[in-house]
Amino acid sequence: MVGQNVRFNRAAAYRAQLAVQSGVLITQIERESPAARAGLAPRDVIVRLAGSVVTGIDDLQRLLTDSLIGRATEVSVLRGARSGRSR
Repeated sequence: MVGQNVRFNRAAAYRAQLAVQSGVLITQIERESPAARAGLAPRDVIVRLAGSVVTGIDDLQRLLTDSLIGRATEVSVLRGARSGRSR
């Protein structure tokens, strides 16, 4: 997966019931990767991973530890105008 920091407007954060206005925009997904199998797609914005807020790439990298390899992990994303969850 390839991503970048992104900010979104206050209205989108309010609709998704988020306390933050930033996350990680997915720009590319590797075929057959765990992210692809979980249903993540380019243009999704990751806002939570394993119960923790993700405000940018630094948060995501800090949270992606060896302990998550091979385990189902909850990911919350904004997709278009709505929010969703994937495992």
